[in-house]
Amino acid sequence: MKIREELGNKEGIATSYNNIGYIYQNQGDYQNALKHYELSLKIRTEIDSKYGIAESYNNIGGIYGRMEDHDKALEYYFLSLEIQEEIGDSAGIAISLINIGIFITDKVILIALHPIQWCVCKEES
Repeated sequence: MKIREELGNKEGIATSYNNIGYIYQNQGDYQNALKHYELSLKIRTEIDSKYGIAESYNNIGGIYGRMEDHDKALEYYFLSLEIQEEIGDSAGIAISLINIGIFITDKVILIALHPIQWCVCKEES
């Protein structure tokens, strides 16, 4: 990353931050992963890298999902999807739709389970 900084290679710096975020994510350190994904997003936004911005949104959505904040995860997945549709990234669109589907399905299951859990608790008491 130092060389990229010396060269002023902003896209490269953003990619480095993204890769560092990925390492933290794989180690289960979601706060540091989020921090680095957000640093990557900031630079990608400055240089208007649509593909990179969409990737960053997707990665941030994944972190929020792992931290069990499904609403935030969906928010970022939808932001990613919007840009991917704009730039015609069909592979990215598919990935975002899959991620959105997973979290919407999880929410539906949780909503469906709530009355069942309530009934079980009532019977146990």
